[in-house]
Parts: sequence; C-alpha cells; structure tokens
Amino acid sequence: MKRTVAESGSPHVRNIRRYYENSLYPGATLNSVFYDAGTMRDVRYRNARGDLYPEGKETAVEFHLGAERPILREGSRCATVYGESTRELTFDIDLTDYDATGLALRYGCPCPSSGKTMCRECAFLLDGAVAVLNFFATEVFRFGSLLWTYSGNRGVHLWINDPIARSLTKSARTTLFEIVDLASSTERLKSNLKDPVSPRVRFIYESVLEPLFRRRLLDDAGLFESPAGRATTISILNLVDEELADYFRTSQEKGNALWNAAKTRARSPTNDVDPCAFLVFRFLYPVMDRNVTVSPHHQVKQPFSAHAATGKVELPFDPNGREPFSFDPDAFPSVADLLAGGGADSFRKGVDLLKKFGDRSKSNFSICPAARSDK
Repeated sequence: MKRTVAESGSPHVRNIRRYYENSLYPGATLNSVFYDAGTMRDVRYRNARGDLYPEGKETAVEFHLGAERPILREGSRCATVYGESTRELTFDIDLTDYDATGLALRYGCPCPSSGKTMCRECAFLLDGAVAVLNFFATEVFRFGSLLWTYSGNRGVHLWINDPIARSLTKSARTTLFEIVDLASSTERLKSNLKDPVSPRVRFIYESVLEPLFRRRLLDDAGLFESPAGRATTISILNLVDEELADYFRTSQEKGNALWNAAKTRARSPTNDVDPCAFLVFRFLYPVMDRNVTVSPHHQVKQPFSAHAATGKVELPFDPNGREPFSFDPDAFPSVADLLAGGGADSFRKGVDLLKKFGDRSKSNFSICPAARSDK
C-alpha cells in the first residue's frame, strides 16, 4: 500500500508550514493577482495525506485554485454568489501522463535507481512542451499575461490571465485545446501531418521539435545506437511507413547519418504523411491533461504553493530569452533551501513574473491560422 507523506516521515511538511508563515511567502501579491475584490474563489486545501478539502487552511501544505464568481454583499454579510464564473486558462504538462514511448526516452536516466522523480536526462521532454505551448499561446492565440510555473515535481503549468481567456466557456476552452492537441492519438497525428501541412505544424516540426530530437535524442542519448531505442523507432515507423521501418531495421548507419538518410528517402506515392515528422511528434509532442484546460472549474495548484512530496515550490520561470530553452528541475529551490537563505535570486524573479502576470489590461486574442507562414 502506498504510504502517505505524513506516514513516510517526510521532513517537508514542517518546513512547508514554516515557509507559509515566513515573510518570504508573497501572500499579499498572490491575493491581489488571484482573488479579485467582489468575488468568491473556489479553493481547495491539500493536507499532508494528499486529501483535498474546502476548509483546512491552517494545516494545508498545498493550495488549489478553482473558478471565481462575483458576489453580492449587503453590509458586512456575504449574500448568494451570482453571475458567470471565470478562471485563468491553464495547461498542465506532467511526465507521469506520458505513455510508455515517452518514458522509454529515459535511456541512461538515473531517476529509477536514485528515487528522483525527474532529472536533466528526462526533463528535456519539457523543453519541447514549453516551446510548443508558448508558440500556441503567444503566436497562434496571441494571448497576453502568461505565467509559466514548475509544478514542484514532474511537470510544468501554464497560466493565462488574459481577460478573454478567463471568460472562456467550457466549449470555447475545448475548441482551443483541440487546436493545440495535435498528437493525442495515432489517427489524430496522421491527420495533422497530412500534405499539405499547415504553416504552424511545419514550424513546430522544423523549428522546435526536430532540432530538439537531433540534439537530445540523437547526439546526447544515442537513440539509434540503443537496441531499445532502435526497436521503439521501428515500431513507430511501422504505423506510417513499413518500408522506412525496414530500412531502419537493416541499416548500419547511426545517429544523424541514419536520420539524414531517412529524410532523403523517397516516400511511397500513396503515403501522404511524412514518416520522419510522425516519429518526432510521437517522441516529443507534449502530452496535456485535457480536464485542466477545458473545465472552467478544475482546480490547479496555486503558484508559490509547495509540493508536499518533494518540498519544492511551484515557482514561476521565464522560458523566453534563452535559445534553446532548457528546463532544469535542480535549479528550483525547495522550502528548506529558501528558509536557509538559498534560491533568493530565482525566488525574487518569480515574484516579479507573478506581478507582471497580474496585469490583465490588454488582450490581442485571435486565432491566427497562418502563424509562422514565413517559416
């Protein structure tokens, strides 16, 4: 039976409580960003056992935010909640949700033997996920007020505080999710990669995912040199191009040489899907939690909330300005680090990003079908 945080004697819970009571915790800024005047917000508190309750702030180790609704006040007494609910548009990427193909990329990863939940050897999956979602949010949908946060364990969250994003209905959120969700099934991915490929799909492949594939899987991980990696590659290619799969099965080439040769091979006249693009998308396209995005009432862990199991803080980070972006889970401080005076610089930058995120004054929302047509 799985042991709870409390039962396992985890040292994090006591430090987490100290962190929330410390002047370091940006409670006032969080209140101004996530709790609007004249509204009531659905909040759930997670205790050390992992249970969610509508009450229990005094013993909480995590705070989860749901929808917000206007309220009618009569004097000091709060009357019935009324009006349409609003909530930030959110996306959740968690390596736990990746299928066996995704997890098979952990060649040489020390996590299984060390007990770690994520390291640089497997966190590169988040590099592509952040780049893809950032592209959709800023260039396809043109949203403003974005906040990226590390979940504290095995993933990242994207919060979009754009005023139009906050007011989207479940139907509208579903539509946006469907636009982003290119690869959740084999047939869906084939459909999105059929000739002629849209400009945005071409950009994601050529400018985001294939460079990451070459850098991290071919150069660093030696995907084609590993028997397991070669076998996984062949099984994926068999779904779209059996001849190319056979070529990978018999070729003596390795690494980029094999990849370059595969890309120049003539495609069957009846095959309207690029098998190389299909392979890259299957390996690296982000796996998203649908409910987190489409449900206006879904609860998501509040930024600067601590993760009960790891003691890490859900700290904001900025993926822009570094090319290529590289996610490093070890760069994020734990509550113990913060209480000891460590991680001050990254924490201060996180608070600045939170304050910027709170500005909802401008929205340029539109769905741009020809995003990156110049690529």
